[in-house]
Amino acid sequence: MKNISSTLKTLSSQLLQAQDFTVTVKKYTESGAWGLCTSIDLYDCNLEKMKDEDSIRAFVKEVLKEIGMIPVGELQLRHFGAKKQIGYSFAQFIETSLLSGHFAETPKSIYLDIFSCKEYNPQQLIDYAKKHFEAKSVSARITIRP
Repeated sequence: MKNISSTLKTLSSQLLQAQDFTVTVKKYTESGAWGLCTSIDLYDCNLEKMKDEDSIRAFVKEVLKEIGMIPVGELQLRHFGAKKQIGYSFAQFIETSLLSGHFAETPKSIYLDIFSCKEYNPQQLIDYAKKHFEAKSVSARITIRP
């Protein structure tokens, strides 16, 4: 099972490198759609950063600045779970919708989602998240919400 998981992570990373998110953002802008949603899966991350509340808070603050989003209210950040499902989860409202994340400590994986009706550059979000958490591989999907 581990070999299959490793192969899927590698293929996801290769697909991500081949994608041109500017085309998707252009389609979003031209279509007049309501929102843009980006889902990012980060694999083999730095476990110490994943378990550090200050690191997560700094990430949220800086990534929002990086993509030009304005937070609304306080960051909601909780550490909970048991066994393989333990880790932090967060939600941060933004003026144009929401940024959320879930940290799975056992596989050292992070799952991020941002939905916004304001245009943003998904690649900036992906690059910043990968760098901050020192992920070895990443996969991402973008959905245009009409």
